[in-house]
Amino acid sequence: MDHKISAERNTRLRKKIFLNIFLLILFVFVVNSLAVFLFSWYWTIWWFDMLMHFLGGLFVGMLALWMYFFVFTRGKTKIGTWLHDHVGVVAFSLLSVLIIGFAWELFEFGVDNVIALSDVRSLLDSASDLAWDAAGGMLAALYFLKKKELIDNS
Repeated sequence: MDHKISAERNTRLRKKIFLNIFLLILFVFVVNSLAVFLFSWYWTIWWFDMLMHFLGGLFVGMLALWMYFFVFTRGKTKIGTWLHDHVGVVAFSLLSVLIIGFAWELFEFGVDNVIALSDVRSLLDSASDLAWDAAGGMLAALYFLKKKELIDNS
């Protein structure tokens, strides 16, 4: 009986996290499309790129944690058994976000220098982008831990 309750909690958590990831993807896609095609926000609002990197980090962090805990381990891994509790969750989220963020920065560097669509980007801009990615990844880890704790304790 207790195993059945645990499986139901796992299913509820999966659905909630998947729905949140889907809504975040949809929100980022709509805002990004509006920003680029209609309003040119990337060029007219100085902080818009920071917002997009933060939301991208949030998405990648949530997706990485969801995939690890509910796809690869099928919900069998408890947070307490994985890399010393919450530190492992935060580290996994941040590492995933920084790998994707670094790959994105390399892509932007290549596009900027090979195709020359815009001025050469600075190292400071790339560092800022990675910092905002990491901030989003940190929020993803904290959100995930809070939701998992609520489901586990209910």
